[in-house]
Amino acid sequence: MKTKVIFDCDNTMGRPTRDVDDGLVLLYLLGREEVDLLGITNTFGNSTLKEVEFYTKKLLKEVGREDIPRFSGEPFANQNAYVASTSAGLSRYEDEFTDYQAENNKAAEFLVEEVNKYPGKVVILAAGPMGNLYEASRRDPGFFSKVKEIVAMGGYVHDLVVGWKQCKELNMASNPKAAEAMLYASCPVTVMNGHVCLQAPFTYEDLEKADFWSEDRRRIVSDWLDYIHQTFGVECFFLWDLVPAVYITNPEIFDRNEIMIYANEESLKTGMLKPHVGPGKGTNINMPEKILDPKAFMDILFAAWRRESMINGEKR
Repeated sequence: MKTKVIFDCDNTMGRPTRDVDDGLVLLYLLGREEVDLLGITNTFGNSTLKEVEFYTKKLLKEVGREDIPRFSGEPFANQNAYVASTSAGLSRYEDEFTDYQAENNKAAEFLVEEVNKYPGKVVILAAGPMGNLYEASRRDPGFFSKVKEIVAMGGYVHDLVVGWKQCKELNMASNPKAAEAMLYASCPVTVMNGHVCLQAPFTYEDLEKADFWSEDRRRIVSDWLDYIHQTFGVECFFLWDLVPAVYITNPEIFDRNEIMIYANEESLKTGMLKPHVGPGKGTNINMPEKILDPKAFMDILFAAWRRESMINGEKR
């Protein structure tokens, strides 16, 4: 039986100096026969919602999959003033919408419709800020109870350093109220935090192996490798959102780490996920600490990417 997945993302693959991992997730999901991709819901995050919309539509057209339902959701509307105050936040969201009305969130509407259509069968892959999920839960108080599982990427357990720079957390921090609601959801929740994602680098050597990609796609990924090298001083980028994607299809290559964490809107403003100790409300989630077989992880990715490229007639 196929796994029904909704991909909630902030894809910017193709936009110079913006992350490519959401786009690589889409290619991965399309290359897995056992995944039934019900649709894509877009949110702000890696860039403005307008740019996420543009590059997601562009990628779907490139792979000949404009038939996949795609809906726009939450733009940046100063959900966390701390994020907006950083230089990255100011440049990332300076052209964002300012007239957002939650009732017009088509992504949330789609999420509610699909989990009611397939109760207990839909996995939500949350690869950006959690506002669309939160709005879905506001519209339907029973929303989370009808989701099979949420598999999210985000959060830290301590400072995250890449190369010579300390990284800021965005997925949880960009909308901390929504992140809190997601973490305390009544369905199973798995979180891949930034630290486990550091076990999944993508190098120039990996790019050489991806000879089945088109020249344009290889250039986009190469440009991102160059940008990360120049910005962080490391000769790789990390497959942040691919980690939860592979977990959905191959959970056996990860350890299972059931843990009670403490999180509320205030603590999530920096994206920190702390073990729960003492009094107060905690929440139980699965937060793997290890990719048990890194080689198998990469082999799984390349097999799906290759299959997607063959399906869509790209250069092999």
